[in-house]
Amino acid sequence: MVFFLKRLKILVADSSVIARKVIAEAVNATEYGIVEHVASNSNIAVEWLTQCHIDVILIDILLLSSKGIEIIKLIKNNYPNIEVIIMSNDKPDSPSLTLEFLKEGAFDFIEKPPERELEKKSNDIRTHLQSLFIQIILKKYSNFSDSIMPSEYREDTLSNGAVKNTVPHKKMDQNVQNTEIWGNVDLILIASSTGGPVALDVLCHKLPAGIHKPILVVQHMPPEFTSLLAQSLDKKNLVNVSEGKDRDIIKNDHIVIAPGGKHMIVENSEGAGKIIRLIDSNHVNGVKPSADVLFQSVARIYRGKNILAVILTGMGNDGTYGISELKKECKCYCITQSEATCVVYGMPKCVYDAGLSDEVADLDDIALRICQISLDRGGKH
Repeated sequence: MVFFLKRLKILVADSSVIARKVIAEAVNATEYGIVEHVASNSNIAVEWLTQCHIDVILIDILLLSSKGIEIIKLIKNNYPNIEVIIMSNDKPDSPSLTLEFLKEGAFDFIEKPPERELEKKSNDIRTHLQSLFIQIILKKYSNFSDSIMPSEYREDTLSNGAVKNTVPHKKMDQNVQNTEIWGNVDLILIASSTGGPVALDVLCHKLPAGIHKPILVVQHMPPEFTSLLAQSLDKKNLVNVSEGKDRDIIKNDHIVIAPGGKHMIVENSEGAGKIIRLIDSNHVNGVKPSADVLFQSVARIYRGKNILAVILTGMGNDGTYGISELKKECKCYCITQSEATCVVYGMPKCVYDAGLSDEVADLDDIALRICQISLDRGGKH
């Protein structure tokens, strides 16, 4: 069916003429999107939605500053198949507003540079948009079988990292680890990307204060956003949450989120036990922080220990190789989020397809399973 090869129809909403021009050119330069209309304010944008078919609306955060939540709710309630991508800026309140809009149903966000830098960074914008459009296409057509999607299109999305594995594909029944953990979990690891902030909010809300285990989280986000995410989760929930700092001691009953722009690893420290180290090295799997980097360090430092790993919603394959290393070096039980509850079924799918998932669970059930496995009720595939 040729409709799989059609480009997504995009609506660009921004008050700046220059920004509309640069963003529209970036969209059209991708392989998967084409600008159908532009709008200078949110009222015109919503009006366009009533008049024509739109797949994605790219909307500047300044257009949402006063009634943003109402606009997002209106779009998601009246046009549930339209995805909303927020264009954030460098204003101080932009990260917190963006997180609120993600919780209200926005698909994801891109960082929009200041107007004077737009032209210079247009290729970065195009690359990010191409990645997001791939995710949206995969989500839009996920109910269709692979045989319907043309092979050349499927291979193209795989090569762009949407669902590509670093571990060779094996059927589940050929490569199930049958890991069992009966309490005594030494460390809990969580990885997420697109849809992760909302998933982490749901998970943290359901976790009790006395989990008595350390939890390390990798969420793919820029620096300012991971800090605000940690603050937001800490204020709203019973569990203690903070953004990781170099040489922090890994403690029970504490969730540490890897800071954006740095890789987080664990090390042994004489007299302090196990600590966090932050490394400003190259991107891995196209992201920084990377779950693979953290997981591989845990495999070395926690060799032979009981590790509970959770792979939540997100695009790409980050975490798959790390889980394979944890399985080799530790007693690692891995839960992957179900496809039905993922915003993007990429990271969990890669782990599942590699035969490394011991259990698939809906998002609402994952916190309970973490408690059951951690508090001596065991995990068993």
